Amino acid sequence: MNAYQLFWGKYHNDSNKAQAISSRKPLNMISFELFNMIFTYLQMDQLWLFSLSDNNSIKFSALSSLFKDIILTGLYDINKQSFLKIHFKYLHLFNSEILKFCRILRFFFTCLENIDEFDTLNQLSDNSIKIEHFQLFVNADKLTNLKKLTLSNITIQKIENFDALINLTYLNLSHNSNIKKIENLDKLKNLKKLILKANIKKIENLDTLINLKYLNLSYNNVLWNIENLDMLINLKTVILSNTNILKIKNLDMLINLVCLDLSHNLNIEKIENLDRLKNLKKLILSNDNITKIENLDKLTESLNLSVCGITKIEKLNRLVFFTYLNLSLNNIRRIDGLSKLIALKKLNLSWNSINEIKNLSKLVHLTTLNLLNNRISEVNNISKLKNLKVLKLKDNYIGEKEMIKLEALQQLIGVNPYCEKKSQKKRFKIVRDKRGCFSLILEDT
Repeated sequence: MNAYQLFWGKYHNDSNKAQAISSRKPLNMISFELFNMIFTYLQMDQLWLFSLSDNNSIKFSALSSLFKDIILTGLYDINKQSFLKIHFKYLHLFNSEILKFCRILRFFFTCLENIDEFDTLNQLSDNSIKIEHFQLFVNADKLTNLKKLTLSNITIQKIENFDALINLTYLNLSHNSNIKKIENLDKLKNLKKLILKANIKKIENLDTLINLKYLNLSYNNVLWNIENLDMLINLKTVILSNTNILKIKNLDMLINLVCLDLSHNLNIEKIENLDRLKNLKKLILSNDNITKIENLDKLTESLNLSVCGITKIEKLNRLVFFTYLNLSLNNIRRIDGLSKLIALKKLNLSWNSINEIKNLSKLVHLTTLNLLNNRISEVNNISKLKNLKVLKLKDNYIGEKEMIKLEALQQLIGVNPYCEKKSQKKRFKIVRDKRGCFSLILEDT
């Protein structure tokens, strides 16, 4: 359908407008005024169609009706334009379609009426937009109440122009590879959550963010040192995974820290300098180069040391309030050193070299035990685990007779693969898979 047919189909019942276009004059001869009058009555999807026209007059009028405020220098083909100015409150009508037509995207927040409209910007930023440059122009009078902003994957060159966002509590500038430095955030004193994944080279210029509670600087592979965090005493979560940090240090002042993630840092070889973190509950050091468990006396809840090369379970006796322990994918041969962890609920010892289940009888609160991919041949010493509900024993050397012993665990509802919850109408059944591994399941009687 051409433009004339679309006009005629839309307005054939309106004699005045029908007369205006019935002369079948070439559309490029129609005035801007007439285009604007006609476009006023078109639906957005029809206007978008005209904005794709090769005729510059039609294109300009359609875009003007769509976006209310447009600048096209020289009226060249829109695909070649470097600057398209759009009022943000109309952006939600088209979402990412706009990105097909411009290389430089600039948002002018001059008529922002509802702060929820920032959801659209959030959607755009999550689509790995390939734009050469992005500039944010803000009107302080309109944006002072803004609380959440995400501008990731859009190749921002520099952290700037955020001074007006004085009530911002959440800022995500992740995966903007051109950002190399943390800067110009001094005014964001109410910021509580900051995410700068895959961006920066150094931790710096955060001293004024005294209310910050969550800091994520993961996937910054040129980040070598933990530093310049002393003023952030309200931090509760720090994520520094997948960096090149050399050593655990300079965290003494973070007395309110609850969760610390330093996983996937192969340079870290020792657990140290955590003594003053009295509120630390969750520590993640998986995929580090740690071979020895030590210096964890203050930890109170959760520890992940998977894929670390640990050979022995040790020095955990003081962690009496622990509820979760993950030592999977190590070189552990023997279950030891866990008897004092009487509050433990979940224990993961999968993918080790353990050949015997033992020394677990005092873990009476244990609900999940994962022993996948070990060298276990007998199912012993778990009868006292009355709260155990999930037991994973797949890929061991356990025979059918041994699996029958598990029938004594009446509360058991899961043996890998997961079982349905037991009821009076179900019974245990032992199943052998193609590889000769046995699993205990529940079936209808």
